[in-house]
Amino acid sequence: MKNFNCADFVHQYSILQAIYNLYFHPLARYKGPPFMCAYRVGFVISLLRGNFVADVKTFHEKYGDIVRIAPNELSFAKEEAWHDIFGTKPFPKNPTFFKTPEGQTESMIITTNDADNARMRKLLAPAFTEKAMVKQESHIQSYIDLLMKKLEVMVDDSEKNGRDPVVDVVKWFNFFTFDLIGDLAFGESFGCLENTTYHPWVSTIFFFLKGRLAWPPFPPRAPTDMIY
Repeated sequence: MKNFNCADFVHQYSILQAIYNLYFHPLARYKGPPFMCAYRVGFVISLLRGNFVADVKTFHEKYGDIVRIAPNELSFAKEEAWHDIFGTKPFPKNPTFFKTPEGQTESMIITTNDADNARMRKLLAPAFTEKAMVKQESHIQSYIDLLMKKLEVMVDDSEKNGRDPVVDVVKWFNFFTFDLIGDLAFGESFGCLENTTYHPWVSTIFFFLKGRLAWPPFPPRAPTDMIY
């Protein structure tokens, strides 16, 4: 028996996998960037570079309303798709992305059990009614005022130093969102706006989500066909 060459095996397997994904996969009839259709790594690279949303927009402009963005994923840019997927009878959640970790209780976000999800949503729904939001209006407005005050200070400081004001709006909206949610949900703000930086817990959340989204092929018991 000839010596087994692991590198050759991986190389040949990846080529065969690409051929299957491009020409024989159930989603092969949908158009998309060839590399992303062949290998999931293209999806991961786009995500890690922070260009995923812009890339998907570009793909839709080139390929149309339905674009294949990974071997087994499609992106839809049609209103009808929203109703079909999230309508009265939504598709079941993919357990690859929504799975309760072993030893932890079910939550509304990650549970794949429709009955549990409906029960939890019913308990939380009153907090998101128009009446409930109106009661919190002054509280929400206080964080909006603080956000605007901080932005005005940044702009004034830049102009005093003879620089054009440059503001990372995404970061500041994140500060606002987490401070408000922290106050409403836990009774205490994370202090992101006041300190003009992310609270360690918030930084941890972003770090976790970035890694979790970038590497969906490797959760426990994930389908092996998602690797490519």
